[in-house]
Amino acid sequence: MYKIADLSSAANLNLSRSQQVDLVVSYILENAKSFSPEKALLTPDILKKYNALRQGHPNVFEIPSGSLSTYMSVLSNDSDSKISCSGKKQGYYLNFGSSYNSQTGKKDTKKIKEEVLYPILEEWLSVQCDQVKNIANERKGKQWCNPDILGINYSVFFQNNMIELTTIEAKRDLDDWRMNFFEAVAHSMFANRAYYAYLCKESEKIDKDLFLYAQKFGIGLIAIEVPDELWTSEMEIKLEYVKEKVPAPVHNVTIRIQKEFLNNFDIREVTDIHKFGKTNKDFGRE
Repeated sequence: MYKIADLSSAANLNLSRSQQVDLVVSYILENAKSFSPEKALLTPDILKKYNALRQGHPNVFEIPSGSLSTYMSVLSNDSDSKISCSGKKQGYYLNFGSSYNSQTGKKDTKKIKEEVLYPILEEWLSVQCDQVKNIANERKGKQWCNPDILGINYSVFFQNNMIELTTIEAKRDLDDWRMNFFEAVAHSMFANRAYYAYLCKESEKIDKDLFLYAQKFGIGLIAIEVPDELWTSEMEIKLEYVKEKVPAPVHNVTIRIQKEFLNNFDIREVTDIHKFGKTNKDFGRE
């Protein structure tokens, strides 16, 4: 990914000091195969490798050691940089996210299947909703109107039937999230609350824009955070990994559109709601 030719040619560009450090340190970490906290390089080791790099390639950016250390620390907290750090004096490594193999730094083509996430998300939502169901495979609505998980709350208020729908759109990674996110936004047409859920490693950097999108469009965020050391293509997804990062605000929806959506699942009467999906008892809760 990072080549010495890139460093040499970049020396002629008008890059900021932060960009210079990002490029140089990323090159060093990749060549050292530092792709996980367990293989992180300490600051003295990075400085030593940088000095050796400069001796062999004098045209590489000349960066004072103090600046290198300072900007590495700053970049490790920047979601736009792949440089990461697990904590003070823990060293630095490249974090390519859940789509990459931490041993090789290459894109992982054996990713977990999305449907593995559904049972845990069902159980998580059952705490908030009377009835929940995985409807990912039913696909009865129009395009982008087919959430993966649906939760229904029903109550009577002054002889009026009150129905609240909650949806979850789940993804096995954060690849293409800028496009996928709008599936959850589309659900807010009929859902009172809509969530976008994603699977990631515990240490994975999350694009700050995702939280801005959530705030802008009124969508909740659910992260399924798996400890890095347990991350494999056959890992077990546990309820304890599910974290509500952004609560889903309540939307006022048009009754007609909500009714059309429910009719797709043969919910036309109150009795149909009570027959829909699972309840707390199905998950061992009273």
